[in-house]
Amino acid sequence: MCCGNKPIFKPIYTHKIVDDIDSFILYLRSFKDDRRNRFRLSERKIVKFFNRVFPVYAVGCPTELLPAAGAKRIYIADDWQNQVEKLACKAKFILLKISDTEHFLWESKLCIQNIGLEKLIFFCTEDTKVAYDLFQVFLKDVFNIDVPNFDTSSTKNFFIYFKNGVAVRKDYFSGNVKKIVVSFLDDHPKINEENEILLKREKGLFFKLFSLKKDKSIEKDLQKWSWVSFIAGWRLPNNYPYLTKILFMIMEIVGYILPSFVSLYLDYLGNPYLIYSEYFQLLSFLPLLLLFSFWGYNGNKLSWLSKRWDGKKYFQKRRKKFDIALKIILISGFIIAILRWIWVYFFPIYCFDVF
Repeated sequence: MCCGNKPIFKPIYTHKIVDDIDSFILYLRSFKDDRRNRFRLSERKIVKFFNRVFPVYAVGCPTELLPAAGAKRIYIADDWQNQVEKLACKAKFILLKISDTEHFLWESKLCIQNIGLEKLIFFCTEDTKVAYDLFQVFLKDVFNIDVPNFDTSSTKNFFIYFKNGVAVRKDYFSGNVKKIVVSFLDDHPKINEENEILLKREKGLFFKLFSLKKDKSIEKDLQKWSWVSFIAGWRLPNNYPYLTKILFMIMEIVGYILPSFVSLYLDYLGNPYLIYSEYFQLLSFLPLLLLFSFWGYNGNKLSWLSKRWDGKKYFQKRRKKFDIALKIILISGFIIAILRWIWVYFFPIYCFDVF
């Protein structure tokens, strides 16, 4: 796992993200397994279900052209051992694919000593029998820990986790990863409680969409006014149901076309309503303004509730970047509008040519 060179393409995540994320699963494996399983996609199938509990991160190989399918990759240029240790200590739990490499044995030793067995899940595949035998001897000699033998009579793919210090083996089939994840959570009440809190927080999201009350289960700084929500509304990253998205699309469409319909209707009626046309058009923009204000007031809370973010700091930094960008756009638009008004007022002759 030595990280000397940087990947050819720009990485999605660098080591700087380590300080921002605090709600994730760490996936440790040998870089050889990335190349060996690139087309089998076993990692993607497994990570798919673990992502439903917490987001899954792995340290990326520095020489790969593109991140492999599955866990999100963090690319570390220097001092990778300290960064891996920091990630392991912050992770909710750790998924390790058994290997015979020196780096994997170091990572396993680090996790057992600093994290404890209760937060570790080991994964073995049929092509790693030799590695598993070496790993079994390593655990016995170094930590006096017993794990089941590699049983060739049943499936050769299996998970091992520990409950009260005793190894529990769960055979792996293509469709039972979800059951294994549920079983692990049931056997680890503390981790399960954290997951249940997230699930409970996400329930009833549709009704929270229309609630202007502050949610006591969410910190106050996550419920402040947001300019990015005011402008972008429901389009920000979220997991809103499709019917909810369609509802807001209809509301926005109605808000945009309502002024035109009002203007046409008043023109159709003619005098004496025609003189009030401009005032009615301004009033017809009110629903759209209220909808935007609703998102500005409620957007941060709803975005936090609707998606499993990797940590509060990560969420706030990402939103802050959007906020700054949109503030610049709004201020620039306001300045352009003022300059346009000044030009029209003082140089009306040239208005047609310029605007």
